[in-house]
Amino acid sequence: MSDTVAYLDSLFGSSYAESQPKIDIEHCYKILDGCPWIFPRPVYVLTLGELRPGDPLASAGGGGGAGGDGEGLVGSTYTLRTKVTQEGAADALAQLLGRPHLASSLDVAQMRDGVVTFEDSDAAARFATRLEEEGETQVTVAEVDSHKLFRLASDSSALVVLVEGGEGGELPAPFQLAAALKKQRAWDDM
Repeated sequence: MSDTVAYLDSLFGSSYAESQPKIDIEHCYKILDGCPWIFPRPVYVLTLGELRPGDPLASAGGGGGAGGDGEGLVGSTYTLRTKVTQEGAADALAQLLGRPHLASSLDVAQMRDGVVTFEDSDAAARFATRLEEEGETQVTVAEVDSHKLFRLASDSSALVVLVEGGEGGELPAPFQLAAALKKQRAWDDM
């Protein structure tokens, strides 16, 4: 029993918090609804499992990879639920309710799948390793044409979450990114 208490104390104690890298998670990613690049370029996504020859990602230029359940882009890539605020919807809802003064108090949002994407293959590989450390199995980095990725994401009503390294190339932990995209605080930030 005392071993468990000591472990939990070390986990939630100040020394644990001090040992964790401080990353400004909000500046480590961008949520993209459309392709920001004029010319196609390679980007990297994470796949779970094995790609089958008929998967859209396999024909999108994906090298090795995963997913293989044949459900298309969102089914074969690593995605995170992403909260997206609906611009102008709060004003419209307040007008509909006949209470225009409530517009500033309302937050109208939608949860969508966000395809976790990287511009750098090394960053994608580091994130994949962290995912495996958190319990995912068979995480593979796949190279995809940027324009095809955005077309497939649009067809699936998904977004692209472009993960960038923060200061010094630091990447957020997968659980931190998941919490940030849902606009929640990660348990270690509390």
